[in-house]
Formats: sequence, C-alpha cells, structure tokens
Amino acid sequence: MQTEAAHDLHLSGNGSAMGGIYRMVHLEGLSTIDGDLVCEQCVAHGVVRVHGNLRAETAAFHGKADVFGDVVAGSADIHGSMNISGVCDVQKTLRMHGSSRLQNAVHAEVIHIHGRTHVGAECVAREIEVRGIAQLAKDVRAERIDCNGVLRLGGLCEAEAFFCRGQLHSSGLINAEKIHIRLHAKSGVQEIGCTDLRIERGHGFFARRHKLVVDMIEGDHIYVENVVAKRIRGNRITVGHGVYVERVEYREEFKRQHGARVGEIVQV
Repeated sequence: MQTEAAHDLHLSGNGSAMGGIYRMVHLEGLSTIDGDLVCEQCVAHGVVRVHGNLRAETAAFHGKADVFGDVVAGSADIHGSMNISGVCDVQKTLRMHGSSRLQNAVHAEVIHIHGRTHVGAECVAREIEVRGIAQLAKDVRAERIDCNGVLRLGGLCEAEAFFCRGQLHSSGLINAEKIHIRLHAKSGVQEIGCTDLRIERGHGFFARRHKLVVDMIEGDHIYVENVVAKRIRGNRITVGHGVYVERVEYREEFKRQHGARVGEIVQV
C-alpha cells in the first residue's frame, strides 16, 4: 500500500471529508467519508459512515460504523456495532466484539466473534471462534471451528475440526474429520458427515431435555447421546442415554447403552 507521500486525516466532533489516500486516519465523534478511503491505519471512535470502500493495513472501530462498500485490511478490530455492505477481506485476524452485520462474503485468516454476528454470504477462514451468537447464512469453510454459544448455519459447513458447546442449528451438511458437540439447548442439524463424532448432553437438571434432531449421521467412529435421528450409518457406533434412532446401519461394531431406543439395526 503506497501511502508514503500521503498526509494524515483527523476529524473530531461533527466532521466530513472526501475519500482519498492517507497515512493515518483518526475519526472521533460523528464522521462521514464520501468516497473510497485508503490508509495505513484507521482508528474510529463514535459514529462513522464510509460511503465507499475501505482499505487499510490496520482498522479499529469503537462505537457504530457503517461501510457502504468493501473492507480490505491486514487486520481489523471491531468494538460496538458494525455494518458492512460489501465483501470483508482481512489478511490476518478479524475480531468482532458487539453486534456486527456483514452482508457479503467474509475471508480472513482468523475470525473471533464475541457477541452477535451475522454473515450474509460465504465465510472462509483458517480458524473461526465464536463466543456468543453467530449466524452464518451461506457456506462455511475452515480448518477449525470452535463455538461456545449459539451457532446457526445456513449452508454447507466444511472443517477439519468442529467443536460446539451450546446450541447448534444447521439447514445443510456439517462435514468434518472430528466433530465434538456438547448440548446445552435444543438443536437441529440436517446432516452430519465425519470420521470421528461425539455428541454429549450438557450438565444440569434440564440437560436431558436438550436434544439434537438430525436426519442423517454418517461416519467411522460415532458416539451419541440425546440425539433423535432418522438414520445413523458408520463403522463403529455407540448410542447412549437419551437417543432415539429409527435405523442404524453398522459395519464393524454396534453398542446400545441403557436408555437408548433403536427401531431397526442392520449390519451392512
């Protein structure tokens, strides 16, 4: 990013400026930028509107921000409320604390969600961490997904490792090498495909009510509790307490623990 000859931009109070190429951008109060903004560092406190694309090496927003265009950054740190109408492309880490609405695709090396976040298109990262509520409306691809809270998936989810403690809803396939889910609320998934799957109920008096409803589970090594499934297919399958499955198809080993109900068992 060529900004060596550029000057700084500093707005405070109720201010506005045209877009352009800057070195350091500091926005305080109510700030409006008309046009594309390119800079090394963008720091904003208060209410900010950017009517164009934002490109920065580092970007930090504290308060409320609206970007009516794309955001391209080396790293981005959001505290408060953020709305991005275009693509969000972060080379390193994207951190979101508060409430964020990203209407288009999101790409980053690492995504940290603390609070409530909605992503309207595909979400691609090496690592996705959720501590709060995340609604990912389209396909998700990551090496590792770790959720402690509520995760809602609207498309295909592919990962090497998938961990969820809390509530999970998916209208598509969750496909991962290793999946570990601990249920703390009623959940629902259309289909699970995996190598190693473990679904456990959480702790507490009401834990037995926290069921995961799923159409199909397929994998190599499967252990499930508190699952209501139409079909489970795998090599080694163990169904534990609170499970009801209409049909089990296993190849090598099947175990049914006390409290599990199975309609039909078939070795294939």
